[in-house]
Amino acid sequence: MKDAEPPRNMTFALKSVDLGGGASSAALELAEACTTKERQLTKVQKLARDAYIDAAAVNGIWTADGFTGLHLDHWRADFYAKHTGDTIDAKRKAFGRVRQDLQSAGLISAENDVYLWRDSAVALSIMFQRQGGTSGTVPDNSPECPDAEAGMSGTDRTHPYRGVPCPAPSGVDDDGQTCPSCAGVGCAWCEQ
Repeated sequence: MKDAEPPRNMTFALKSVDLGGGASSAALELAEACTTKERQLTKVQKLARDAYIDAAAVNGIWTADGFTGLHLDHWRADFYAKHTGDTIDAKRKAFGRVRQDLQSAGLISAENDVYLWRDSAVALSIMFQRQGGTSGTVPDNSPECPDAEAGMSGTDRTHPYRGVPCPAPSGVDDDGQTCPSCAGVGCAWCEQ
């Protein structure tokens, strides 16, 4: 309705929802509006956040309520692996500084060496990375196709093409049915 008042601004928080059978999903919940403008993270803070997400996807602490944090040792190991400091001492100092900066800014909280990032987008990133993305498809989780290199699979890669099993059908299937496109004579689809 062009004459209606525009809707009010709304802020949402991310909530983990149990779907049963060990599956969970994310849901949005109406939350209080954030009054402070979000500040940009520095490069080292972004590195710390990315290291936190990667480490939490593998070693995070999960309960029935969802993600509850990451132990300092796991976060530190991932940060050290990603940081370009020349020595362990340089990496140790950088990690200590960035952790203190993030805590002072209120972006993370800690209890008994378990850290929790307060941004719901970080929790969502951890959940997606842990579950392999929105569809569960990540590189190298599809079975290899032995005929791909021979050009007989319907794809030039090692994954099925648009759901066609690997190797692709060739004119006549196992039940004696012929290709609907070429009636078993041969076409680009069945590669006969």
